[in-house]
Amino acid sequence: MSYGEKKARARALAIDWQITAANSDGRSWGYFITWAGRWERIGRKYGLIREFKNNGIL
Repeated sequence: MSYGEKKARARALAIDWQITAANSDGRSWGYFITWAGRWERIGRKYGLIREFKNNGIL
């Protein structure tokens, strides 16, 4: 899988996660803090930090 394909996959996963997180009830702050760290690592790896911040993932 190429870098571009992985970047597109990361973007699609973030969109799906955002939809799921918005519709979930009763999630703890710890859950969101854990995922924020994961999204930051993924965003840095694929150059998606600005996009993630603009879309409310970070």
